[in-house]
Amino acid sequence: MFVNVMLIINVHTFVILAAGNGTRMCSNIPKIFTEIASKPMIRYVIECCKQFSQNIVVVTKEEFAKHDALRDVEVVIQKTPLGTGDALMYAYDLIDEYAIVLYADMPLITDEDLEKVISINSKAVITCFELDNDMMHMPYGRVICNSENKVNKIIEYSDANTDEQKIKLANAGIYKFHKSILNNVFQQNKEKYITDFCHNADIIICKYETAHGVNTQADLAYAENVIQNRLRTKFLQHGVKILDPKSVYFSSQMKIGSNVIIEQNIIFKGNVQIGNDCVIRAFSYVEDSIIGDKTKIGPFARLRGNAVTASNVEIGNFVEVKNSNIMQSAKIKHLSYIGDSEVGQNTNIGAGTITCNYDGKNKHKTVISDNCMIGANTSLVAPIKIGTNAKIAAGSTITDDVPDNTLAFGRARQVNKN
Repeated sequence: MFVNVMLIINVHTFVILAAGNGTRMCSNIPKIFTEIASKPMIRYVIECCKQFSQNIVVVTKEEFAKHDALRDVEVVIQKTPLGTGDALMYAYDLIDEYAIVLYADMPLITDEDLEKVISINSKAVITCFELDNDMMHMPYGRVICNSENKVNKIIEYSDANTDEQKIKLANAGIYKFHKSILNNVFQQNKEKYITDFCHNADIIICKYETAHGVNTQADLAYAENVIQNRLRTKFLQHGVKILDPKSVYFSSQMKIGSNVIIEQNIIFKGNVQIGNDCVIRAFSYVEDSIIGDKTKIGPFARLRGNAVTASNVEIGNFVEVKNSNIMQSAKIKHLSYIGDSEVGQNTNIGAGTITCNYDGKNKHKTVISDNCMIGANTSLVAPIKIGTNAKIAAGSTITDDVPDNTLAFGRARQVNKN
């Protein structure tokens, strides 16, 4: 970050406008809380602002105010939606010398974008981007400049005439205003918009990605793709071997250790941590789980709901692990479901084993101790505990605890008839 930015940052207040309904998303999830790479959209904007200041104000609707995504910012309620300028007015008393104004549906904004806006010594600044020929139909406001290359006016695309719609300079939606400019406009008795504050503002050029607002599911898909590419690049630069980057979808929250191999067609969601020297094999799904060092997952494995493995664990093909702790050197290699369980060290779970953890009303826990051998096609009916060094015969249904050093059978007697 530039020194001059650090010197002036304390006079800036970041104001994020987040009161829109997002009706074009056609979803019952409020637009600003729609997730991209397992993170609510507005958090990308908030966290970008937090790189510069803790003085962040979100102007939003009353029903959004207590959402966890707004946990660490000042929240102001816009009681009646009367334009973006009116929304800014609700934050006026919390603004220091300058307001940096941006929208909650711009998740692709970067530190570099905000740094440019902050560092310019001007009472009014607006970010713009250049439309190429294929983008001229996009409904961004067109920026009309005066002879000094400052803003003369901004006209909405729907209000522009044919010549104005051909203007290639478009409004990106990040602004900086001195508080005196806000005061002058607020005193006018009319419906107010952000563009009312922009006359004679200085212009900063940014990339289209910065300006990309999410208003439709198509916009959301574009933003998801950009953020996934950023995450892929980050992990590749940190030494993760990703065999087919475009086929892997990362969570923005995840952490990956060193010497990790990630094969094709894998999805990570939520809070995922992968230790060192791990292999995540093709077509696996990992959500809210912790994977210890030297562990192999998949192919076609699913970990979710706070699944935790220690080191040197093997979770094989078509194995699902949910809300369970798998201890060091345990192996669950084929076609099994392990839910709400503890699996001890050096224990081997045979193919087709399931923990029957749900009785139709409540979930129950299965404890499998160290050094156990669970035979193929076994059903363990929880709550149950399998003792240390115990063995379960293949094809068993086990309903009672099994003591240490015991071989347990729980299957019908075989009958052969001619």
